[in-house]
Amino acid sequence: MAELIRTKCHIGHLVITDNAVRIETKLMGQRNKMLSRASIIGVDMMPYPKLLGIGGKHADLTFYGAGAESIEAKVVKIGVAREIVALLGF
Repeated sequence: MAELIRTKCHIGHLVITDNAVRIETKLMGQRNKMLSRASIIGVDMMPYPKLLGIGGKHADLTFYGAGAESIEAKVVKIGVAREIVALLGF
């Protein structure tokens, strides 16, 4: 699996490979999460409003898989978030 994008998020790193979307973390009580790219049926991007201190610079990404599966990556840089959405074709 070749890594296409690796960026920081709220609990670790959001990693996009040619086969999967993963959130890797080393925090106690948290575990790594993964969805295969073939199972992703939608992506939501919610930018932070400009009135907050981090507004306009970061966004939350939610990846929806088949069934009730989903992965949420918060506080991703807005430019990288847009690149990820375009790369996945949504």
